[in-house]
Amino acid sequence: MTDTTSNNTINTHQPPAETPSREDLRLLSVKQNNCKVGYGELALLSKRKARTELRIGNDTLNKLIENGQIKTILINDKEKIPYISLLDYIYKMSLRKESKVEKNYFTSEEKSIAMANNIIQEINNGG
Repeated sequence: MTDTTSNNTINTHQPPAETPSREDLRLLSVKQNNCKVGYGELALLSKRKARTELRIGNDTLNKLIENGQIKTILINDKEKIPYISLLDYIYKMSLRKESKVEKNYFTSEEKSIAMANNIIQEINNGG
């Protein structure tokens, strides 16, 4: 008799109010994968470590700081660079490169076939 009552019990556990969407999980995964081992998003780096991470020289780093492309914080009279600021800079630079790519790179199928036929015809004509 206890078997039948245990099978008929109602589940009183409520499902989580809001489950993260697939896109939220992907963005979280990307954000976590971008953080280098030992550096969290809130890590503060010295200028030397920041230069090492970006593989740039002192003058270049100072120009990026002066231009406001990389943010710094002053702690105990020392400039520290938030690791998230480096990630932000790298992300913005990658977007800049993507915008330089020509948008009309792909052609229609008909145009591609016509171009291929012209090339074949030139080759057949000895050209």
